[in-house]
Amino acid sequence: MRRFWQWLVHSPSPVMATVRQLRPMKELPSQTDFDPTGCDLDGQCAWSHFGGETLDQAFSRFNECPENYQEDFMFMGTVAFRFYFPVIDRFLRQTIEIPVAKRLDRQSWILAQCLAHQFTNPDANLIRERRNQAIDL
Repeated sequence: MRRFWQWLVHSPSPVMATVRQLRPMKELPSQTDFDPTGCDLDGQCAWSHFGGETLDQAFSRFNECPENYQEDFMFMGTVAFRFYFPVIDRFLRQTIEIPVAKRLDRQSWILAQCLAHQFTNPDANLIRERRNQAIDL
């Protein structure tokens, strides 16, 4: 019976994919969470940048060179976005604290487009709890 449940939870069925997406994010997103279709080069690129990283590691990487990583948040799968959203949140809140003259180009305008894309895609219901946090930004 245990094998059956393991198979069911990891099966490729659309129903189980939705169940996996709704589960609390206690573990790092998988490669499939970054690229649910298996053929999205942008999702695969996001995986190569952030796959297997904790939130602190991802924030450190993103903060090093935001212009190289901002679009990853637009194209990573919804489950991965749900997990890594705190990276954007933290980055933007720190940007607000920097005096305007010293901000330079912190890619904030691109991140707004990434958020808009994620919250309007067909799986947006899976990240509904993040919407209020984004609006607060």
